[in-house]
Amino acid sequence: MKAIIKVLTFVIAGLVIAIFLFIVTIHYFRESSKIEITRVVSDIPPGTQLSSAIAKLGKPNQVYEDEASIKNHSSGKNTEFYSDCNLYMFVHDAVPYRWILIYTDKDSIRVKRADWVDM
Repeated sequence: MKAIIKVLTFVIAGLVIAIFLFIVTIHYFRESSKIEITRVVSDIPPGTQLSSAIAKLGKPNQVYEDEASIKNHSSGKNTEFYSDCNLYMFVHDAVPYRWILIYTDKDSIRVKRADWVDM
């Protein structure tokens, strides 16, 4: 009987440790991805040509030109310029996957703002 209790104690302790390590690993990957995507977005300052941003990020996965779609897919920050911009969305391939949002001026095709959101 004591042997069974010892085995169960070790199994339960092992499961608790495994769950804890799993949570720590997920948190680590999420934070390192956040640092990386913040760096990528900060490398695309306002005024950058869209072609330069595309060269860094690859082909956009989605492009929105109408105000309603831009509002629907945006990060929700600084919403005053939606009527005068296009939204180019790129997938950031690090886990967890996130969208990189590039807002451009409709006339000059220059970046107005770069941001990111979770998928």
